[in-house]
Amino acid sequence: MKKRILIAGVSGFLGSGLYRRALQEKDLEVFGVDLKKREKNNKFYSCNVCDEKKVKTLLSKLRPDYIFHLIGASLTDSVQLFHANLLSTRSLLNAILQIKNYHPRVIIPGSAAEYGVVKNKDLPIKETQKIQPISVYGFAKHMQTSLGLSYVPKGIDVVIARIFNVSGFGMPANLSLGRFAKEIVSLERKNGKNFLYTKDLSAQRDFVDIKDVGSALLLLAKRGKTGAIYHVCSSRAFKMRNLLKKLLKLSSCKNISIKEEKEDLSKSFDSVGCNQKIKKEIGWTRQVVIEDSLKDVLEYYRSKEI
Repeated sequence: MKKRILIAGVSGFLGSGLYRRALQEKDLEVFGVDLKKREKNNKFYSCNVCDEKKVKTLLSKLRPDYIFHLIGASLTDSVQLFHANLLSTRSLLNAILQIKNYHPRVIIPGSAAEYGVVKNKDLPIKETQKIQPISVYGFAKHMQTSLGLSYVPKGIDVVIARIFNVSGFGMPANLSLGRFAKEIVSLERKNGKNFLYTKDLSAQRDFVDIKDVGSALLLLAKRGKTGAIYHVCSSRAFKMRNLLKKLLKLSSCKNISIKEEKEDLSKSFDSVGCNQKIKKEIGWTRQVVIEDSLKDVLEYYRSKEI
């Protein structure tokens, strides 16, 4: 019998990536929910997940075995951030509590931003690292993680997937590599300048492809331990400057110069995760190399009108 999964935030970067990956599994029946129904699909539903009554009605109808709470919000809108990460999480978990004889597993995405600045001696970051967010986004994600785990003693099966930087097809332009790819494609179409303007690129970040993230989420749903936190990351340090150079090398447009701002150098810090826990306990390994992931970012913007 097929397991039912529900992807909340199915039209977002993580949600759509998981949707594409889940469709490859023959033992899964995939449903999606978002504020607006993104296409004519009888397995997609429109629902405000902050509305507890509506969520309860939807869950009572579908009774998914696994729920992926991947609702996102603009990183620059604090109100949206807290609605997406806190109010919707509380609404979803409270709705589950109200449904008799219903015990789904809920996967909640955390973020490397929860750690804030970590000293080089503590890299790669393990799940036991002290939480010290320095951004509103990191603080909101930490509160969401804490809220989700607070429902475990109440009987809710919650697993936290603490995801580092994600790249690949569908990467939005509000993330650095997505913005670079969008501007490069614009230059390829001769619609823009012949240079890219960016802030300091000396920092190193841990990137994992959206396809690998989808695989990790599905495995965590099946094999993760209730109340546990797992890093979803590559455990590799990629210097942002080198990633931009790789994108430029993949472009058909040559002689693009980079104008890099150096004034905020003191704000730069490295962030690399340790993925030994998810590898040992869940059996997940990264499959997509960074070069292929960057190709997919470019192809995504080449397929769009920008």
